[in-house]
Amino acid sequence: MDIMNDEPLSPLNNEPSRPVRRSIRQISKGNTDRNFSSTPLQSSSAPLNTESPLYASRKYRSGNNTKIGIGAGVLILGAVAFFAITSMNSGAVVTVHQKSWPLAITNEEITIGGPESQSDLRYEIATLSETASETLKATGEEYVEKKAGGEITIYNDTEEPQDLVERTRFQTSDGKIFRIQKDITVPARSASGAGSIVASVLSDSAGEEYNIPPSSFEVSSYIGTDLGKKLYAKSTSAFVGGFKGESKVVDEDDKADAVKRLKDKISKKVLTDAPLKLSKEGLIPLRKDEELEFEESPTTDTGDSVTITLKGTLNAEAISLSKLAEHLSKEKIDDYNGEQVMFDDPSRLSISQSSSEESEEGESDVVTVKVSGSTSITTSYDEKKLKEKLVGSSESDLTKIAETFPGISSLEVDLTPFWRRSLPSDASNITIKTLKK
Repeated sequence: MDIMNDEPLSPLNNEPSRPVRRSIRQISKGNTDRNFSSTPLQSSSAPLNTESPLYASRKYRSGNNTKIGIGAGVLILGAVAFFAITSMNSGAVVTVHQKSWPLAITNEEITIGGPESQSDLRYEIATLSETASETLKATGEEYVEKKAGGEITIYNDTEEPQDLVERTRFQTSDGKIFRIQKDITVPARSASGAGSIVASVLSDSAGEEYNIPPSSFEVSSYIGTDLGKKLYAKSTSAFVGGFKGESKVVDEDDKADAVKRLKDKISKKVLTDAPLKLSKEGLIPLRKDEELEFEESPTTDTGDSVTITLKGTLNAEAISLSKLAEHLSKEKIDDYNGEQVMFDDPSRLSISQSSSEESEEGESDVVTVKVSGSTSITTSYDEKKLKEKLVGSSESDLTKIAETFPGISSLEVDLTPFWRRSLPSDASNITIKTLKK
C-alpha cells in the first residue's frame, strides 16, 4: 500500500524538500523571505551604524547633560533653603567686658543718713511680713461683737511724705469707715510713681456688713479737697471677721499659748529669710536684732473649732548694695571713675551697727556701722537697655553703644550665621555674656 507523503517533493530527485537552514551571516540585509527585490538599497551616504562607539558616546553625553542640569537645580534649591533656614535661626552672642577690683576691708566705719536726710548715703525702711494660723478646740459659746479687718495700700501722689496718726479714718464709696491701727508715714511720689505703704485697718463698728470685697477708699477728713485726690487707698483682698451674735470661744490660757507659738514661728522665719529677701531687692540690713510687730486678725470659727491668725511685720533698716558699693569704690579704688558698680558676693560682707543718733521726734536719723569682709566690686549695667540698643545694630556700632554704658569697657559679638553683619531684630535672639577684667 502506497503511503502518501504530504511533504513537497524535490524537483531533482522527487524526494521531499527540507527547509534550508541558514545562519544570520548568510542572510543578506537587502533580501528577505518576502517578495522584495533582492537588490540592496543604494544610498549616497553610508548607513547610520547605531552600534558605533561614536553614536553611543553622543547618546550618553546627552543623558549626562540632563543629569547635570537636574543636579545643578537641586544644589541651587538646597542653597536657597539653607540660607533661608539659617537666616531664620540667626542669633548673636554679645560678650560684655566689665571692670572688676578686689576689696578687703576690716571694721570700716561708715556713717549712713536716715531716709529723709540729705546725705548721699541713706538707709531705707524695708518691710517684711509673715502670717500664720493655729486652730484650737472651742470650749463654749458666747455673744460677741467682732470688727472686720484687712489690709489697705495707701498711696501718696504728692511731693511730700504724708503723716497719718493712729485711727485715721478711711471711707468706702458707700460710707463704711475703717481705721488704721498705728501711726504711719506715706512716702512721697518718686520717679517711678506714687509713694505707697501697706497698713492694717479695722472697721469702725462690728458686724458682717463690714466683710467687704476689694474696694477703694478715701481719707475721710480730706474728702472734697485737692489732697484728698492725691492721698487715697485700695484693698486687694476681702475684709473678714465682722460678726454679731453667738460665737465659739476658746480657753484664754490656750489662746495665749497659741499666740506665743505663732509669734516664735513667725519671728524665726522672717528673721531667717530677711537677708536673702533683702538681697534680692538689692538691700543689706544694718541690724540683726530687729524686733517684729504683731497684729492679731479677728478669729474665725468653724464647727467646734476656732482659728487664731497672727501677722508679724519687720520694719528693717537697710541700705542699697549698689550705693554702698559706690561709696566704698570712691574710698578704696584709685582708678574708679564713677561707674555703676556692685558687689560680686555681698554675703561675704558683714555689717554691725556701732551707734545711732536720734532726732527730736525719736526717729533714728544717722546710723554708724562697721563693715568687714573680702569680696570684689564689679561694674554693672542695665542688660535690658543694652539689648534694646543692640537690636538691629551693626558690628561697627558696638564701640559707640559701649560708650553709652559707663559700666562697660568694651563689647564683642559672635554672629550666626557667619555671613551676617548685623545683630538680630528680635532681642530674644541676643545672648549676653560677661567677662571681668
